[in-house]
Amino acid sequence: MSVSLRVMHFADTHFGVENYGKLDLATGMNSRLQDLKRSLSRAVELAIKHQADCAVFAGDAFHLQAPRPTEQREFADALRPLLDARIPIVLAAGNHDMPSAKGRAASVDIYRTLRVPGVTVADTPAVHTVECRRGHLKVAAVPFLVPSMGDAERGRTPQQRQYAASAVYRKTLEELALTVGSQNVCPVVLVGHFLVEGATLSPWQHGASTHFLEPTISVSDLQRGPWDYVALGHLHRYQVLSAGSQPPIVYCGSIDRIDIAEAGEARGFVMADVGKGRATHEFVEIDVCRPMLDIFLEVGSEKPTGTVIEALRGYNVEGAIVRLTVACEGGRRGGVDEGQVRAVMKAAQDVSLVYQSLASTREAVTTAAQPADVRAQLEGYLNRPDFRGRKQSLLRAAEPLLQQVTAELDDKESPS
Repeated sequence: MSVSLRVMHFADTHFGVENYGKLDLATGMNSRLQDLKRSLSRAVELAIKHQADCAVFAGDAFHLQAPRPTEQREFADALRPLLDARIPIVLAAGNHDMPSAKGRAASVDIYRTLRVPGVTVADTPAVHTVECRRGHLKVAAVPFLVPSMGDAERGRTPQQRQYAASAVYRKTLEELALTVGSQNVCPVVLVGHFLVEGATLSPWQHGASTHFLEPTISVSDLQRGPWDYVALGHLHRYQVLSAGSQPPIVYCGSIDRIDIAEAGEARGFVMADVGKGRATHEFVEIDVCRPMLDIFLEVGSEKPTGTVIEALRGYNVEGAIVRLTVACEGGRRGGVDEGQVRAVMKAAQDVSLVYQSLASTREAVTTAAQPADVRAQLEGYLNRPDFRGRKQSLLRAAEPLLQQVTAELDDKESPS
């Protein structure tokens, strides 16, 4: 029986995100970069404490494909303790890391160019044999495959391109499985940065147009290979797709929250014990993430400012990123003194105030959706400037879901 190796599975660090940040005068860095580095450093610290044998990164080191030197430095500095502890690292490239044009470098290519000992860069599909302290680990890598790869561009409609791109991923998995071979005796980890059918996007990613018509792989596609553990990146929410069967198919999630829409969601990484033909894993939550608070308050016409201030006393906003939505009567702000409200939250890192009409809020809750409303609402949303060029293709892609929703609404309205 082969030895079981402990693998740190992490992903989606997104160094370079600066929303809600501010300049730290002491360091000259954006405070959000400091947040992300603190979370990654804590993950590395915990992985070393858990005696990891290998660290497998499932993509999206940086938020932009051409990261700034400071972001590259801070990312490398956060990973350095792994190498000091003689824990090898495999860096798979995600969609944010990959170049848009053939021949250009991925954002993590510099580690391979410098031949940094202990670091394996996986920006093309390949099987890597990693020498760990307690044995060898095979890592089959499927980085994000750019749309221009292989047959993915063939086909004249977005759906055809999606189908062709998905076929490229399936073919890549089959080729990697053959490369591993039936005689392999090492534990095998498949690391990938792609979308799996049935997986759940984080609330922030639901609003990202990049996930429409993206290539997808099924759970059964991943269960057919010689993989003992499937380490996925791309989706920011931790989730297990294998329903208790082997191999575990796991999205580890991001190491920190990227957007206020992710407020309340845990962030961290996964520690997996991987042996030949078996694997177990546990989610390790990062306990140093900057808090995000998404607060919704309803106020009437009597003393609205006092009502808001009193309600805020129940929240610890120190150092937090806060979105406060106030549903009020009597006009857009309903007599709320924004200056006083902001003064109460002066200890927060960042505060966004949003106002809603209390009447429209109640109407939205009490009015049942009609079948025609669903389609109209989607069409209205796609009239945004950033979607107009693709409105029709997105509507076609959404048509099966629209039909399902319409049928469900019709069923509810039908007399029993």
